[in-house]
Amino acid sequence: MKILFEFSRAGLPEYLESFEKIRDTLIKGKHKLTHDLLSDTQKGESSTILSHQVFKKLNKAISLADCVVIEGSTISLAVSYVLTQSITLSKPVLFLTHTKSPDINRNRFI
Repeated sequence: MKILFEFSRAGLPEYLESFEKIRDTLIKGKHKLTHDLLSDTQKGESSTILSHQVFKKLNKAISLADCVVIEGSTISLAVSYVLTQSITLSKPVLFLTHTKSPDINRNRFI
């Protein structure tokens, strides 16, 4: 299955270990990532500035994906954009958060 795994780059210092576990689990399950954000970020290829190129890359990754996994413990424009576009394109979305994430109001989720 082709999967887009998205997260906020701002959450890297605090949640890197979790991001790596999620990514590794997807790859070990023989799934193909439509965009390897973790690898790109570690290589310094991904910017925290949301340019036209970033949105173009995100749109392509969403379109190619069979489903989307979002780690949303840290809220960001990119995470919100991916969630919105995924729903618009009728992609199944798994939205994960850490139980102790201060950014998430769990009362708003169903």
